[in-house]
Amino acid sequence: MLGNGASSGVCKYEDFELEYQIVSLDYSFNKILSIEAICYNPSPSYHKEATFKYSTTNLNSNDERLKIANLIINTIVGHLGTERNKLRRLSIRNGEVFYMCSI
Repeated sequence: MLGNGASSGVCKYEDFELEYQIVSLDYSFNKILSIEAICYNPSPSYHKEATFKYSTTNLNSNDERLKIANLIINTIVGHLGTERNKLRRLSIRNGEVFYMCSI
């Protein structure tokens, strides 16, 4: 379990820099992804906050929302100090991060 450092961060999607704070996240390797996050774009031309919600069992689609969710997960994995291909389960609730990795 890790603290808030892994449940918030910044990622870049195309030309947008997104700051995020995870409300809830459940990820199971090749099975399911469900995420709710508060996202903020600090750029002066956008300067907006929005809730990002996405849930899917199709982790191989080209959906733009899946790409954004994967970017957020990859950033979290970087905070955890592990590799995405070793991540088997990731869960975030109330700022607490739980994860399992293969060795």
